Amino acid sequence: MEHLCDCHTHTWYSNDAHCNMEEVCRAAWEGGLSAIAITDHGVVQAFPDAMNAEKSLKDPNFKVPVS
Repeated sequence: MEHLCDCHTHTWYSNDAHCNMEEVCRAAWEGGLSAIAITDHGVVQAFPDAMNAEKSLKDPNFKVPVS
């Protein structure tokens, strides 16, 4: 099985992105990615949203690490 991951993704918690966590995760999942790494600038507020968005997809193979 092939796994694809975007290792540098920003959400609206960074000042250079406009999508919320649900939108980012859904787009990545629909695009065939199996993971995205959230790398917002200087904040960790995305962590709860990331966990909720990951669960909402109901795909145990899709992961959202926050760094």
